[in-house]
Amino acid sequence: MVELLSDNSPVLIIKNEKQDRQCEVNERQLRGEFTNLKDTLATNLATNRGLAEIKDTIQNYISRLPHVGTPLPKLWVRVRYALDNYSRNYISVEEYCNVCQLNNLTDRKEMLRLSRYLHDLGVCLHFQDDPTLKHYVILKPEWGTAAVYKVLDNQTVNKNLGCFTQAHLKDIWQDSDYSDMQDELLQLMMRFKLCYLIPHRSYHYIAPQLLAIDQLDYTWDESNNLILRYKYKFIPKGIITRFIVETHPWIDQQKLVWRSGVILNKDQTRAEVIEYYNQREIKIRVSGNRKKELLAVVTYELEKIHKSYERLQYDTLVPCNCETCQGSQNPHAYLLEALYKRLNAGRYQIECENSYEMVDVRRLIDDVNELYV
Repeated sequence: MVELLSDNSPVLIIKNEKQDRQCEVNERQLRGEFTNLKDTLATNLATNRGLAEIKDTIQNYISRLPHVGTPLPKLWVRVRYALDNYSRNYISVEEYCNVCQLNNLTDRKEMLRLSRYLHDLGVCLHFQDDPTLKHYVILKPEWGTAAVYKVLDNQTVNKNLGCFTQAHLKDIWQDSDYSDMQDELLQLMMRFKLCYLIPHRSYHYIAPQLLAIDQLDYTWDESNNLILRYKYKFIPKGIITRFIVETHPWIDQQKLVWRSGVILNKDQTRAEVIEYYNQREIKIRVSGNRKKELLAVVTYELEKIHKSYERLQYDTLVPCNCETCQGSQNPHAYLLEALYKRLNAGRYQIECENSYEMVDVRRLIDDVNELYV
């Protein structure tokens, strides 16, 4: 997870050796797999043995991080200290600008540059490009996190499998801490893809992570399906949830969706997208009149999510189109990358491992051509 979500951050393994029982770690193997693993340190948190060394090591690595020690304008530092001393959870942009002016930062562009910098560091939240959220600077991000969990942990919302209305939110966020910021907090949830507005149902929202866990019953036409699979070396949680949020306008009947999968319906064409988390795989089947077009939509949204991770490693598997595999729900699959490599080497045919027929490489690529050209 560190490898996926960070820019090669240094990693320390801290072993809490309870009752001083030694804990062995295969450092050589781990270093071979994760180049950013730096140190393995032992402690016993009951007696604090080794804790001083651990603290020193952590401080040492923090001091060497790229952004630490970067010179900042003195006025920026003064404004930040002033904001840190605020007891409130959020302030308006006008109030933020007043704080800046009181600390001799008078250029509005510089004020916004500073709020963007503090936002990037996670010190505060200021979504300057959001028409609802841009009017406020959230000084305590944990306040927003707590507000979100009040919704996700609510018994009524859980019983409704993630469905809630603005009336529910008025009840959930009735405390004075939240009551004046309900629209902004809802927008914050939508901004982080934690919920979406259900089409054609005013003021009704759904949080996909609270959907039914069991796959729903539905009919599926298995003839002439386009099939595509993504196989991951490691699959982070949340890919399918984000995909559901991005594609929610096309959910079949706004009903065929569950926690690990969804059926989309667009232009008389249906797509089934299911995450098999334990197998580290997402499988796509498309049926109907405009299969390539809908498959292109599905893969475009998934690729957008893939790109949000630093080093997500996965293979795209293209189904065989030989006579034996055509129409099969379990066709032999080829690595798309290997097909392109073969094509570039002037090898235009490849053997199917199910039928042993020779298959045209260009036709295999053409089946998914609109997705990757």
